[in-house]
Amino acid sequence: MVGERKSVEVRNQIFELYDRGIGKKKIAQALGISKNTVTGIVRRSEESGGALGAQSGPLWSKSLNWDDIKNELTKRYTTIKVLHQEFAPPGISYLRFYRELCRRVPKDLAQAARIRFHYEPGKRLEIDYCDGIDIVDRVTGTRARTHLFAAVSSSSDYVYGEFAYSQRQEDFLRAHDRMFHFYGGVFENIVTDNLKGSVHRAHIYDPDVNATYVDYANHMGFVVLPARPATPRDKPTIEATIGVIQRQFYAEVRNHVFYSLTELNERFKVYLETLNTVVMKDCGVSRSSRFSGEKLQLKALPVNAFEIAIYKTARVHPDCHV
Repeated sequence: MVGERKSVEVRNQIFELYDRGIGKKKIAQALGISKNTVTGIVRRSEESGGALGAQSGPLWSKSLNWDDIKNELTKRYTTIKVLHQEFAPPGISYLRFYRELCRRVPKDLAQAARIRFHYEPGKRLEIDYCDGIDIVDRVTGTRARTHLFAAVSSSSDYVYGEFAYSQRQEDFLRAHDRMFHFYGGVFENIVTDNLKGSVHRAHIYDPDVNATYVDYANHMGFVVLPARPATPRDKPTIEATIGVIQRQFYAEVRNHVFYSLTELNERFKVYLETLNTVVMKDCGVSRSSRFSGEKLQLKALPVNAFEIAIYKTARVHPDCHV
């Protein structure tokens, strides 16, 4: 009966079956109750932001410390998938854990709302640096710091990256050369963070792009689009891609010791091949498949290599010589 109040046991059974992905109509048939009753119980639980689920949710959820789970969720690089592996009891699927977590930790829909941008193929490439993986000297055991140079197409999500010892101008531009040869062409626009190699003076409206980088861009045939200071949403694709690399590759090699930069880059090259060829859940195709069509829209590489010019402000000495 629709108007009859259901017991806690029946409500727990409804939550349990619903968390397994069973439809409301089948739940009603299995329990011998009205579908409207099932719909109302589920809806009130979701609207209350987890109040009902916290009191009379699935039995397996009562054994978990949700305060610890909420605390872990606030830490950097933590994903719901990792929390499911660490906290969920055996036999509890990711979907069931995810639904219960959403019921316990409701999201602010106003802040969670996002706009998904779509870019034309060959129009936009995003680049950035992040902290790399240390290289260990075999003799002395000292560690040398590295930096990860990463690039990703805003249209196809096709990823390139390499580790380097520095972000100096020459290393920055040579990384561009290898990047363009990897893609097989030049993108129309490159969105860069406020790196010293690309931006001389950052500004929200009128940034001063490095003169050497401007010469390089004119030689290769692309336009430099510096991101606004402290605004990661201006380059969301590379920000998300670096996060994927850190959660996957960095975690994969966390117990491995690298003794040379070549060894590290060779290992990372194998990872990139896997990353670009694996099928993406949101798109149903791989990054390589999407880039195969975009590659036709890229500009051809210039015949002559770029000669690096260093610009400096010289001061006249007392003897009138520079």
